[in-house]
Amino acid sequence: MATEQKQQSIRQNLRELARAVPGGDRSLTSRLVATRQLSDYLHDKNIRIREVAHLKPAHIAGWVEKMKSAGLSLRTMQGRVSHIRQIMTAAGFDRRAQSEAMSCKALGIAGASRDGTRGAISEAGYQERLAKVEDPGVRSALELQHDLGLRQEEAIEARSDSLARWERQLREGSKVTITDGAKNGRYRECLVLDRERAHQTVKIALQRAQSNRGVLVGKPTLKQAKDRFNNVTRKAGFEDMTSPHTIRYKFAQDSIKRYEAAGLSHREALKLTCRDLGHGDGRGRWVKQVYCRGAIDAVEE
Repeated sequence: MATEQKQQSIRQNLRELARAVPGGDRSLTSRLVATRQLSDYLHDKNIRIREVAHLKPAHIAGWVEKMKSAGLSLRTMQGRVSHIRQIMTAAGFDRRAQSEAMSCKALGIAGASRDGTRGAISEAGYQERLAKVEDPGVRSALELQHDLGLRQEEAIEARSDSLARWERQLREGSKVTITDGAKNGRYRECLVLDRERAHQTVKIALQRAQSNRGVLVGKPTLKQAKDRFNNVTRKAGFEDMTSPHTIRYKFAQDSIKRYEAAGLSHREALKLTCRDLGHGDGRGRWVKQVYCRGAIDAVEE
């Protein structure tokens, strides 16, 4: 019983610290998964520690070996260890968290490639699948992804008030401010390069939302709306290597080309595209690795 009470203490301590680390809902969910699995490992090994202050690199090394034996990918293991480092830093143990013993190299999980595994859908492939989308709201969400580079959540959560603001912003200029569904809950601005097309897309989406209780995908809950979006797009052929997210890859590649055509260098084009995607302007190299793979041609159905 005593061991169980101590284990509950380290589990609770990890969870509390995980919630104290800045970030959005998705990041928090991932951190909580990491803390739960680390707590389970400590419990299974009968390691009696009560709080993060007593967490040693040797404990993390043993946990990593367990993840390896379970067949987890390098990127997954790197991500989970990174979450624990963040928690240790939040608890005031940043020197230990950043020590050589806690590095991916020392833990035997270094070397995973950050290159993207998908490519951008081609314009022909996009149009072919879009024509098969039967739900008008889902169709507008896909068009918003295409013309504004929205994430899937941002497109699904777009409401009539946001769409009205985007319509006004595009009528007056080329920047839109995205709030609903934005990653980590932070709003972002996107420079729309094909202003006329994007303005028309937003106007149509606004009309559809206004006739559908203010939303594009008419379901009672956000989860149901996401399920509806996924089912409809999958039926139309947006799946696997041509999933809706590959539309955002296409937006990124098109943006880079337009920036370069306007006279910017490739480095400058990457920097601005990174900003437009909502990743900040310091991750140009990462955007190039992930988003700049070759376009995927239309697939024969």
